[in-house]
Amino acid sequence: MRSDSGWAVGFTAFAAIMMALMGFFQASMGIVAIFNQDFYVTTPNYVFAFDVGTWGWIHLILGVLVLAAGLSLLAGATWARAVGVVLAAFSAIEAFVFIP
Repeated sequence: MRSDSGWAVGFTAFAAIMMALMGFFQASMGIVAIFNQDFYVTTPNYVFAFDVGTWGWIHLILGVLVLAAGLSLLAGATWARAVGVVLAAFSAIEAFVFIP
């Protein structure tokens, strides 16, 4: 009989909740950018100079994926572990690229 460590279960639940929360916030940012393109201040110094609407769609799609992976991880899906790590890395890189 195998028992899971309380620490492992706790950290997995924490990571899943944080992923779901960040995915929700990122998707919300995307929705705001899509429907109100004057909400975010744009400068000409972007490394990747996309339109605000394009950034909104990128935020929305990635946010929904991170939210779904976080909720799946919280539900105990084993595939969500690897997918969550990859999506969290992409989300962090995208958040830094979004900054001018």
